Amino acid sequence: WRQLGGQRRQILFKRKAILRSAQQALRLMN
Repeated sequence: WRQLGGQRRQILFKRKAILRSAQQALRLMN
């Protein structure tokens, strides 16, 4: 169960990182 929670946490962390990078890219484009 702990491993499952860790995987879920990693996925959420990756998603947040992707969203942040996307926002930064949009700012640079504008």
